Amino acid sequence: MRHCWLGLALAMCAGAVELPCEVSWVGNDWGGKPDWVLQDIDDLYVTPEGDVYTHVDWEEGGGNVMRFGPDGAWKGAAMHTHGWGYGGGEAVAANARYVFIAQRAENEHGGLADEATWPPKGSGWLGVSRRLRSDFRTGAPFEGGKGGKGDTLKASFKVVEEVPAGAPETIRGLWAAETELYVALKRAGVVRVYDAETLAEKRSWRVTRPDRMAMDAHMTLWVLLAPEDEKAGAWALAGFDAAGKEKARLTFDAAVRPADLAVDAKGRLLVSDTGSAQQILLYDGLETAAPKPCGAFGEPRGIFGGPVPGRAGERRFNHPRGIGTDAAGNLYVANSGGTGGGSTVLESYAPDGALRWRRCGLFFVDLPDLDAESERVIYSKEERFTVDFAKPAGQQAAYAAYTANPWKYPDDPRLHIWSANAWFLKLQGVPLLFVSNMGQDYVQAYRFSPATDGETAIPAALFAKRPAKVKEDGWPRGQPASGAWCWSDVNGDGAMQAGEYEPVEKEGGGCMFVDAQGTLWRVFSEAAHGAAFKGFTAKGVPQWAWKEARAAARPAELSELRRFKVDAARDIAAFGGDAGEDKHQHWKPMGPAVAVYRDVLKGSPVKLWSAVLPYSKGSQGHESSEPMSFEIAGDYLFVCYTRGLKEENVKYAFVKVFGLRDGTFIGNLVPERVTGELGLLDLEDAVRVRPLRDGSYLVFLEDDYKAKSVMLRWRPE
Repeated sequence: MRHCWLGLALAMCAGAVELPCEVSWVGNDWGGKPDWVLQDIDDLYVTPEGDVYTHVDWEEGGGNVMRFGPDGAWKGAAMHTHGWGYGGGEAVAANARYVFIAQRAENEHGGLADEATWPPKGSGWLGVSRRLRSDFRTGAPFEGGKGGKGDTLKASFKVVEEVPAGAPETIRGLWAAETELYVALKRAGVVRVYDAETLAEKRSWRVTRPDRMAMDAHMTLWVLLAPEDEKAGAWALAGFDAAGKEKARLTFDAAVRPADLAVDAKGRLLVSDTGSAQQILLYDGLETAAPKPCGAFGEPRGIFGGPVPGRAGERRFNHPRGIGTDAAGNLYVANSGGTGGGSTVLESYAPDGALRWRRCGLFFVDLPDLDAESERVIYSKEERFTVDFAKPAGQQAAYAAYTANPWKYPDDPRLHIWSANAWFLKLQGVPLLFVSNMGQDYVQAYRFSPATDGETAIPAALFAKRPAKVKEDGWPRGQPASGAWCWSDVNGDGAMQAGEYEPVEKEGGGCMFVDAQGTLWRVFSEAAHGAAFKGFTAKGVPQWAWKEARAAARPAELSELRRFKVDAARDIAAFGGDAGEDKHQHWKPMGPAVAVYRDVLKGSPVKLWSAVLPYSKGSQGHESSEPMSFEIAGDYLFVCYTRGLKEENVKYAFVKVFGLRDGTFIGNLVPERVTGELGLLDLEDAVRVRPLRDGSYLVFLEDDYKAKSVMLRWRPE
C-alpha cells in the first residue's frame, strides 16, 4: 500500500519516475550480472591446464565454489553450496573427470528430515560433494551418495564423518589423484583414502592434526601438521607414501603460519606463509628425508612492507591463503586479508614473476565514502581505491591500498569489531577515516601519517555505546566496567591503555553518524544527541565535547525517532522513524515517516515538510519493502529502500530522491537494470551521497549479495 500524509503533494505518491543515471560499482571487478568475484577464498585448486577452482565457507551470493579460466575469466559458480542444509567449506580439489568440494551438511535443527539427504537430528556430516568437471554445477552420483531433496544434488555427497550438530570442525585437507581421493580429518587425526570412482574407502592411516595436502610427481603426499595452538605453536610438514608410511618431515619456525601447499612444474614444494613474512616459501629436495628451503616468492612482509606500507602492488601479498600452480609454471595466489568479510585478491604470476592478471572481490557488507575534496579517492572500512569517472562504468574504481596493519597496530578496532560503514572527512584540513560496525554499536576514528605509516589508517579513537564484549586476547584492555565510553590514543602509539578512556554520559542509543563538522550523533527514541568535535591533541588525535552534547528533539510528527541526519553548515535536519500505525515492519529499517526541519541546531526548529513515504504495508521480515535510511546532499534527500516496490516496477534495493526543502518527489534511482539482483540491505545506514563539482551526485548503495557497493551517478535536469 501507499500512504500520503499531512497534505504532501499527491505527486509524491503518483506513478514513479525512474531517473536516468550511470550505474557502476566499487569493490569488485564485475557487477554481478552474472559475473562477480567471490567475497573471500579459503582454498583454491589449480588444474594442469590453469583452471582455478575456489572455495569458501560463506559467500552471500552462493558463489562459494567458483571457476576462473587460465586468463582470469569468470567461468561460473558451482552453486548448491548455500542452503537447504548444504553449505560451503574450506577445501576443493579436482582430477581429470571430477571436482571434489568439501562441505558440511546440517538439518536446520531437525527441520530437514530425509535420511537419504540430511543427517539425523543432533548430528552433522562432514563430507565431499562430487561434481562433473565438464560442468561443476552437475552432480556426479555414486552408490550410497546422499542428496536429492531441496536444493541438493542427488546421490552426489559422500559422508566422511558424522559429528555432533554445531561442531566447529571442517575438512581442510583434500587431494584428488586420478584414481584416488585423499581426505584429512584434523580432529580425528586420520587421512582416509577413497576410490575416486566408487568413493568406497580403500585405506587410512593415523596422522596428528592433518591439515592441507598436496601430492608431488613421485606420489608423495605432503601434509601440513597443525600444532595444538595454531596461532603460536610451530607447524610441521610430513611426506607419506601411498601406504601412509612417513618418508620425510620438517618443522617450520614458529613465526611461519602455513596456509596452503602446492608443487610447481620444477618439482619444488610451495608453502604460503600468512605469518609476518607474507610470502610463498620454496623447498626442494623432496626426495630426501627433510626438504630444504630454496627461496621465497613475494615482497618481504607483503603489502605491509616497504617502501609504502599498505600500498597494493605486484607480489605484495596480504594473507596468501590459497596457492596453486599449472603445468606451464604459472603461480596462482588467493589473498584473503580482511577484517570483516570481503577480502579476495586472486592473482596469477608467470614463471618470471611478472603479474599475469588480478581479480578483486573486496566487499561484503560495506558502504564506502568519497574524498569529496579530490573526487579521486574512495575509502572503505579498510581499503583505498582510486577513481576515474571518465572511465566506463564498472572500470572506474581501482584497488590501491589496504589501510589496516595488524602487525603494527594489533589493537586496531577493525581487527576485533566486524566493521562496515565508512566516512571520510577533513576536519580543520586534516584527513580522518571514521568507521562503524553493522549494528552501529561503535564509531572508530583513524588518522594518517604517510611519512611514518604509508597508507595505514592509525587507530586514534573508539566510541562505544556500552561496554564491549572482551575478546579472548583481552581486547579492549582497560575499558570502563560500565556505561558508554570513548578511548582516545593519548600517547599516539595506536595501542589501547587503561588511562586513555573517558566515560560518556547516556549509555546506548541507535544509529550513529559523523556530520561534516565532525559532530558524532547518536539517535535515541526521543532525540538525537551530538557531541561536537573540539579539535586535535598534540599527537593529532581527534577529541569530542562529550559533556556538552547537544540534543535535537524528535518532532511531533513522529512517534519514535530511528534515523537522523543534519547538514550542519546549512542547519537543515531530517528525522526518520515511526508515525503511529505507520511503523517499521522489521527490526532494522527506519520506519516510513520523515520530517525535515531547518534551524534545528540554532534551537528554533522550523518545519519544512513531513510525509509518510511509500512502503508495502504488511510485508515482513528481511523481505519487507520499506525505507532503510537516508542522506542529505545538496538540494535533495536520498532515501534507500530495503526492497523494491511492486507497484513501481522495482524488485530490489533502490533509492528515492526528494526535494530537500519541499518534499517534492523527484524520482527513483534503480541499479537493478544493470546489476541484476541486489542483496537485502544489512546496514541500518545503507546509503552515502556526495555532490560532485560537475553538478552530479554520487550515490553509494550497499550490496552485500555480490561483494560490492553500487555507485550511482545522477545529474539533475
